[in-house]
Amino acid sequence: MHPVAERLIKLLLTRKHEFAEFDKRLNKLGHSLQCATRALQADETPDYVVMCLFHDVFGGFEPLQHGNMAGVVLRPFIGMKALMACYEHPFAMQDLLEGKPPPEAPNAAWDFVTKYDHPSFDPDYETLDLAYFLPIIEAVIK
Repeated sequence: MHPVAERLIKLLLTRKHEFAEFDKRLNKLGHSLQCATRALQADETPDYVVMCLFHDVFGGFEPLQHGNMAGVVLRPFIGMKALMACYEHPFAMQDLLEGKPPPEAPNAAWDFVTKYDHPSFDPDYETLDLAYFLPIIEAVIK
C-alpha cells in the first residue's frame, strides 16, 4: 500500500474517539465510513469515495481548514469534483448548519455536504467497515 494511504488510514483510525459537536451518537471514524458507504452506494467514482473516507481526517487540527489540509494530501490522487468538494466542505457544512440557502450555481461542496456528509451521522445506518474500502484506497492512492 502507498505510504500516503497508510498514513491517512492511521489518522482516520485515531478519529474513533472523537465526536461531532452537533451529534454525539456516532464517532468521526464511523461518520467517515458512513459517508464513503453512501457515496459508494450512489455509484460515485472510486476517487470520490476515497475523498469521502478521508475528508475529515484533519478535522482535529483545524475546524474550517481541515478540508484544505485533506485536499492537499489527496490532490495527486483524486479528480476535480472530489477535490473541490473536499476543499470547500467545511464552509458548506457551516452554511447548511446555519440555515443559509444553497448556492445558485452548481457547487461540489454543497452537493457533497447535503448528499453524503451531513446525513452520515446516523448510528442506525448500515455502514461498511474499513476493510471493505482498502482495495478502493489502494486503487486510487498509488
